[in-house]
This record gives sequence, structure tokens and C-alpha cells, in this order.
Amino acid sequence: MELPDFMSYSDKFSAKGFVEKISRIAKRAGSKLVYLSLILYYTLQSKEVSVKDKAIIVGALGYLISPLDVMPDAFPIVGLTDDLAVLGFVINRIWGQVPDAVRTKAMEKLSTWFDEDELQEVEEFLAEKKSEETETERLIPEQETVNVVEQPQEEKGIKKKTEKKGNLDKNKRQAKKNAKTNKK
Repeated sequence: MELPDFMSYSDKFSAKGFVEKISRIAKRAGSKLVYLSLILYYTLQSKEVSVKDKAIIVGALGYLISPLDVMPDAFPIVGLTDDLAVLGFVINRIWGQVPDAVRTKAMEKLSTWFDEDELQEVEEFLAEKKSEETETERLIPEQETVNVVEQPQEEKGIKKKTEKKGNLDKNKRQAKKNAKTNKK
């Protein structure tokens, strides 16, 4: 299934519209869709996420709220499939930036709407995400730390002049001459 241009729905998003929609469809949509929605909604309020990613989140939540999308929500079972696909796409993009506090807050809110059995689907999703994070950490080797030695201000000034003039030898000779003069 190809994802729709959900960014064109960003003008449909509002906090009030989101809360009304989630409250109305929570049981029918299932705990996973509601959890993903809450994660995006609470992440949108976080200061730890870039403006670019917030714009993508607004587009995805606008798509969720809008009654006009690829598969209208009125169709039983399949009506929310496209919404889940859009939310999943955005979650995969920003998951690493989602603060733990947001994940906890979303789970707490979710537990007020769903019972333990229904929360199992979300627990499985979180276990899958944790496994992906662990695998990514295993595959990416640790980066070596390189110590950078600061140059004294005089040397920095000389280097800047050298880069501007493009004549390294002349500037080095001048610096040596100046150093000898200063010693006398």
C-alpha cells in the first residue's frame, strides 16, 4: 500500500479534534493505533523534537482526524488501516527522539481506555522496537573519540591569514621572525 500525501492534511489538525477523534474511535481502532496517536500527540508537545519532525507529526495527526482520506474510517476494519500505516511511518521516523516521559505518559493514558489483554498488542510493539534499537546499537560500531588540541590565539590568527592569502610559507617565515624579535 502506498502512503498518501499526509502532509496536505496538516491544516486539519487541532488538539480538540484529536482528543474528540481518539475518544470516539479508541475501542474500534485498537490499542496500537491509539498508542501511536498518543505518542505523536505528546511528542508534538515536547521541546526535544525538531520543527521539521513536528510538521510531519501534525500532518499525520491531521490525516488521522480528517474524515476524508484514502480509506474512509466509516468502513469497518479497513477504514483505519491507512491511518495506522501513516502513523507507523511517522513513528518509525521519529522513534529515537521520543522521550521516555512521553512513552510513559502515552501508556498511562492508554491504560485508562484499555484493559490488560488489549494492552498486550502495545507491549508486543514496544518489545519489537526495543529489539530494533538493540540490533541497531549492535550493528553500529562505537565511534572513536578524538582529542582536539586548541591552537594558541596567535597561531589561529596566522592560520586564518594563511588561508586567506594562500601563502603558507610566507606567513610561517613572518611568524618565526616575529617570535625571534619578541625574544630579544
